[in-house]
Amino acid sequence: MGGYPDRPSVVARGSTYRRIRRGADGANISDIMNGGCQCGRIRYSAIIATLDAHICHCRICQRATGGVSIAFVNLPNASPTWGTEPEWYRFSPIAHRPVCAACGTPLGLEFVVGENCDLTVGCFDNAAHFVPTSQFGIGSRYDAWTDTMELSGVRCDDHAAPVERWAKVGTGVPEYAWRAGLLQAF
Repeated sequence: MGGYPDRPSVVARGSTYRRIRRGADGANISDIMNGGCQCGRIRYSAIIATLDAHICHCRICQRATGGVSIAFVNLPNASPTWGTEPEWYRFSPIAHRPVCAACGTPLGLEFVVGENCDLTVGCFDNAAHFVPTSQFGIGSRYDAWTDTMELSGVRCDDHAAPVERWAKVGTGVPEYAWRAGLLQAF
């Protein structure tokens, strides 16, 4: 991809969020947010017009992620700019997914015919900006997993065993080391 003057350039990890102005009068303001796969081979920048996200509970997404649901941000097909083009897994006659062949991270979903695509919320460098506003595929939703706020919880860096394991390999817990730029890939 390339040759699109209205697309952002891919920004390295650390510069994960910045504002741009679009349009001659400067009134159309969008956000550029960056993300990528777990191993860091695939990086992207995307023009984000809204922080609204949706959760998909369909069986195809459950199987693709190994989870009970997945969170997506919907945006125009022209929005993402890939630093390295992902591999595309054609899982059905109507859609395919961008994935990293090296680490297996599912990065989104794109219909073969359509103007929009979805990027996975969890692959953005700072997913905390997004807010879930709707759900899809609720016929296969596992209702026991929809409200987990009352369950007990432990932060990754408060669990001694993984903290010790990560310390032995010379990094912090990835969840926090990636944010600090200490851990790029295994």
